[in-house]
Amino acid sequence: MKKLLKTVLFACAMVVISNVYTQDISGIVRYKGMLNRKYVDSFITAIESKKEVSMHIKQIVADGHLNATPDEYTLNIKGEESYYYMEPKLSENPYDVGSKAGGNSFYTKKDSIITESTIGYILHKPINWEISQETKKLGKYTCY
Repeated sequence: MKKLLKTVLFACAMVVISNVYTQDISGIVRYKGMLNRKYVDSFITAIESKKEVSMHIKQIVADGHLNATPDEYTLNIKGEESYYYMEPKLSENPYDVGSKAGGNSFYTKKDSIITESTIGYILHKPINWEISQETKKLGKYTCY
């Protein structure tokens, strides 16, 4: 009986381990990007202090930043592939600046990244990083 129990437990463990290693990772991640309130306040203060900018333009810029609606982003993952994009949105405000987080789409498969931009699709090749013992001091931080 003990030997049978050990055999069954071993078989179950092998099934679980093989499922873990052969299972494709997949999922969808959705999130929102919005402007930092501190940034908006400092930007509006800076634009209002510029004398060469007309009051009408200052008002449009201030409204665009104060009434910015969050941008929604989606990341789809399936195995070794992923696709990241900004969800399209309709806005009643033509000057809505959104989150300023960027609207480019990215597609990845294994070691390749393809970026969608205004000039077309751009293929990014992977960088072969070499780890060394070199360090560099940036401000109060030590970078390795």
